[in-house]
Amino acid sequence: MQTLDNISNDAKQKHTILLDSDSSRIVLELTYKPTQLGWFVNVIYDDLNFAVYNLRVTTNTNLLNQWRNKLPFGIMCQCKDAQDPLLIEDFLVGRASLSILSKEEVDLFVQMQRELRGDD
Repeated sequence: MQTLDNISNDAKQKHTILLDSDSSRIVLELTYKPTQLGWFVNVIYDDLNFAVYNLRVTTNTNLLNQWRNKLPFGIMCQCKDAQDPLLIEDFLVGRASLSILSKEEVDLFVQMQRELRGDD
């Protein structure tokens, strides 16, 4: 898991992350929208010609879960109070964190969720 430690309180930010597994590149464009009281992200992964735009950042084990069979990574958002990141400074002050998950970590979370639900 790679936690993004350099998220500031700038309303528009661009972060490039290299995956530990194969050094491929992910570009995250974060935007804070005060009228929506929340953060939104564009995810660009050129290796698969994949992009998703204006995805709201919510507390979630994998914001990209619907694409888990296509992508070799996931994005997890955690908040200390189990709420969503609502304020522009939430990442800066440590109330919220954003992490890149490996494929193995994504698969582990899926397995844990299935066990909790009692799925086979």
